[in-house]
Amino acid sequence: MRPTIAVGLHSLRVRLRVPLLASLLLTTIFVGAYGVYVSSSPPSRVVVQINSVTDPDGIGAATLLNLTLDNQTPKPITPSFFVYWLYLPFLWSSNSTKTLGPMSSASYLITATDGVGAVPRSTSFRVYVFDATTGNLVGQSPSLTPNIPLPALANHHFRWWTLDVGAGTKVPFGWKLTKINVNQLTSVIQGLDQNQTTGMSLQLNYSTPAINLERIMISQKILLNATTVNLSLFDPVATSTGTGAVLGIMVTDGAHELSYIFSNTTAKPTFSASGYNATTIVPIAASAWTTVSIDTNQVWQAQGWAVPNQVTFTIFLQASTVGLYSANVRDVTPPAPAK
Repeated sequence: MRPTIAVGLHSLRVRLRVPLLASLLLTTIFVGAYGVYVSSSPPSRVVVQINSVTDPDGIGAATLLNLTLDNQTPKPITPSFFVYWLYLPFLWSSNSTKTLGPMSSASYLITATDGVGAVPRSTSFRVYVFDATTGNLVGQSPSLTPNIPLPALANHHFRWWTLDVGAGTKVPFGWKLTKINVNQLTSVIQGLDQNQTTGMSLQLNYSTPAINLERIMISQKILLNATTVNLSLFDPVATSTGTGAVLGIMVTDGAHELSYIFSNTTAKPTFSASGYNATTIVPIAASAWTTVSIDTNQVWQAQGWAVPNQVTFTIFLQASTVGLYSANVRDVTPPAPAK
């Protein structure tokens, strides 16, 4: 009897196990389907439409977005905006902090708060909208890739600044800061105003006579034909081509070097060339804003030098005697097109 009973109990367990497993499977499918339904159908929805993507300051990245939000929820929201690209979120500022009412829509202009947060050319991004009151995500835009043109000279008004980790200070976005015989912790550059809305100021505090030369340079790589520019300069009396300091522009392809020295002690421009180097002395007013024009492309080709793929365009301030020196540059802009 024992074998028979054992066989019967085994058969009973098999018969019970099949409907139990089927029941658990159906329950799992139902719960999973319910979870997908809940996660894909949030209780609130704000439609985010990107109307335009622009780079008004010519830094080579999108810094301004025009958006329309359509609040299709029964509750008001206070929108805050994050722009995601390369899986990184960046908070952007808005031209409005007003509450968006239920079942209503409004347009917004949002701006990157830093050059690092700007969307690079040809990089896809999304805009995520949060309700600042609750902290909840309420909407997101479709993915979009901006068609931002490459500027001839990036950030030429020096409006966008970002932290240069190597230099240990903020520098104009798109420009590289280099120090020669200057302490890496010494501050040598800042915006012309506290908000850094336009322009830059270069400073040198030369206090070690044993060093022959101190120089600070800010540069970027561009095409040779982009070096034909107008510069708005302010040269204090202490900054000159005498024994104090020199403010200038240098354009080089690594083999040839073309320099422009701005002097408040020279009445007429002078030019000299020797081998792979050429220098132009450009007179400017002392302690006054002056606009000067340089045509590096023409001078370069006049020397018979081959046109390179790229050149390094550098603004520099250097000193060789003890003193405190500074020079201001408001912008570096291409000449206006001929009418």
